[in-house]
Amino acid sequence: MDPLGRDGVGGGGFRVEADTARLVTNTVSFVVCIMPETMLTSTLLQGRRRVLAKPSFLFGPDCEGPTAKAVGTGLGLGGGMRGPFGRLIDTLATNTFYAGAVREFHFDEHPRPLDEFAEQISAALTNMQHLTGVYSIWTEQASFIVEATFPSLVECQIPWSYDDTPEFLLRHPQLRKIDMCYEEFGIRYPGKYALPNLVEFQGVDALAPALLGDARNLQRLRLRLDMEFEQDPAPIFRMLARNECPLWLVDITMYRWDERVLSAVPLHGQHITSLVLRNEGDDNDNDIEADRVFMSGIDQIIHLLPNLFFIRIESLTSFNLQDASLQHQLAFEVERAETWRRSTPTLGICSMPSEACWMYLSRRWFPQARDPRRIWQIMQAMTRGLGEGEKSALMTLHVLALAELTRPEKYEFVKKMGAVQEHLALM
Repeated sequence: MDPLGRDGVGGGGFRVEADTARLVTNTVSFVVCIMPETMLTSTLLQGRRRVLAKPSFLFGPDCEGPTAKAVGTGLGLGGGMRGPFGRLIDTLATNTFYAGAVREFHFDEHPRPLDEFAEQISAALTNMQHLTGVYSIWTEQASFIVEATFPSLVECQIPWSYDDTPEFLLRHPQLRKIDMCYEEFGIRYPGKYALPNLVEFQGVDALAPALLGDARNLQRLRLRLDMEFEQDPAPIFRMLARNECPLWLVDITMYRWDERVLSAVPLHGQHITSLVLRNEGDDNDNDIEADRVFMSGIDQIIHLLPNLFFIRIESLTSFNLQDASLQHQLAFEVERAETWRRSTPTLGICSMPSEACWMYLSRRWFPQARDPRRIWQIMQAMTRGLGEGEKSALMTLHVLALAELTRPEKYEFVKKMGAVQEHLALM
């Protein structure tokens, strides 16, 4: 069977050029991304996504989509069934060769109304028998996904739906990574699901007991605390301790600093190497004192995290770079870092609310930042009030400390940095 159809015409009824045909024939797998350009760029830059073929071959080399032009991997929208989206879906629905080669399907945009494509979308998903990852943050698109069954599926990102999500999870016990989106807080999640292979879970804390009860291999936990229930997260960590999960990354988002989190995490903290604690509550904007009280509370529990290497504390607090408050904050942060390392000698990186990322090099804590302009301003704040000789000495030490990262004895440090970077933005 010629997967391209007679005369190089694909299953969607449009012509594919010869060089594109060779590309398709030699490609093991590819990714289909139906999303806005900005979202697509972010997705592809994560590094986990490798686009092995241009999606333009699915709907002809003359595709006129804005995303396809800008990134070379996106899909133009509009035009009904004759537009790029319609031709793509029709091809996947009618050509099992193309559909069988799809490994990841990102579905976060569509030309409305979607009902026009309902039959073709269902058929396309049915044909994707080798799909390993499916992703959609919107209920309408996900309503098609959760009706399908994918024998090889190991990753999914979908919103919770009372009608279909439970059955979808029961049909896919082999899942290793789940990102369960939510549309509102205060939802009760019924039932329990056998997902023994789960390695990573991301979602609201109210859902965790239902999905993680049988998890024995969970390594990465990303919780968002339900602001409506305000439940104590301790039972989740007790459950993971009973399951003896090899948990090494914990990422918790709060809407106000909740000190119960500091009591919960150490209940299963012996393997944790990366800890992220966020406060995204609007009511706490610029509450520097609340940040400091919470961070000081970490002093009392960090010794219970004996393998911790990376910790990040995030809040909505902002600092005027020309104000003395930044100096005070930097002094407070380095004091916390020194205190924490005395309790946990494995600690090497502390990312703080000032946007300084403190790294322990040459037996001292030195700041870095994602934005080079920001690090220069941080260094200015740190050296303000110092004499010229002291400033020069500090800057010299800073340069030497960063150079140490290339020394053989620092390779273990760099290796740990890489492990963090794979799943978190390091700074």
